Amino acid sequence: MRAARQPRVPDCAHIRCALLPMDKVMFRRLSLCGLALLPVACASPVPKLPAPGTMLEHDRVEGYATPSEAAAALAAFEAAGERVLQDGYRVTPGDQVTVSVFQKEELSTTQRVGPDGMITLPVVGDVEIGGLARRAALTRIQDAFEPSYPDLSVTLRIDEYSAFRVVVLGSVGSPGEYSFAQSPSLLRALGQASGLQADSKEVLPERCAIMRGQDAILWVDLNQLMRQGDMSLNVQLIPGDVIHVPAEAQKLFYVLGEVANPGIYPLRRGSTTLDALALAGGTLISSDDEEVRLLRPRDNGAAGFDYEEFTEGTDLATIALEAGDVVYVPRRTLAEVGWIFQQISPITSLLLTYQIADDRNN
Repeated sequence: MRAARQPRVPDCAHIRCALLPMDKVMFRRLSLCGLALLPVACASPVPKLPAPGTMLEHDRVEGYATPSEAAAALAAFEAAGERVLQDGYRVTPGDQVTVSVFQKEELSTTQRVGPDGMITLPVVGDVEIGGLARRAALTRIQDAFEPSYPDLSVTLRIDEYSAFRVVVLGSVGSPGEYSFAQSPSLLRALGQASGLQADSKEVLPERCAIMRGQDAILWVDLNQLMRQGDMSLNVQLIPGDVIHVPAEAQKLFYVLGEVANPGIYPLRRGSTTLDALALAGGTLISSDDEEVRLLRPRDNGAAGFDYEEFTEGTDLATIALEAGDVVYVPRRTLAEVGWIFQQISPITSLLLTYQIADDRNN
């Protein structure tokens, strides 16, 4: 269990800031400290939609505008889901799993995890894998085979999820947590939440964000998906995904990465980067406070530069946040070595974060 600590103001010389256009920018990952980030909204009064499938990652800015590049970004987001499932999903009673043993087909098996978390392996007998991440479950299965069959090549695949839960928040008819027998599409999840909800001026939301893991976000153009019928944007969801549908007039910012409560927060006048870290419960012991990132959307071009040059020595605590800002706290490099991903409950924490933030805003 990772403990939170009080946020502190990092050295300005070590803070990075990226100014970027919402519709023609993609950050590519060049370091180990994160997956993908996408700002929530434009700083202008009327949010400007990002290109469908846009993904942002700190450290590098590259322009893209072609459909093939957008498709590649969307594929990268879905691939990130495989990594999240590999490290974070816990095997649950009722899941259907397949254990495959190379060159020992008689030891391979497909079955459902029992109510007690057990599966029955040929020759070996019962092995408890319920509650384990997939990697840990595979290790336990290999250990069970080891005395009788040393040096086996074993793989574990989850074919069906019994507890496929996603959260839908924001401007929908019935926000909340929803369970599915199999992987739902974005449209199916929105339908389960009673569809999009218009604001007081009868304006329907035009975009939604899908949060995956602690620091991966994908924005989807709902106009193109629902009104133009572009099914390439009908993303397949994974357990723990959080869909947020902001009202067009709602001003939001994100705090992501190595903080106690990563999530979505309503922007209040005068809020600073330090306020954002405090609202998110402070940074974790695994965080690299000297490499905190502020990602900010801009319409007039893209640039990446040292935060000290941007602020000219201004203290971080005095920098006012804008709608669409993403405050990102990366993990220390040393903490990456041998790191075993500990599953948190993104569903519980984000529901709580959203509710607390909404209450404070009201």
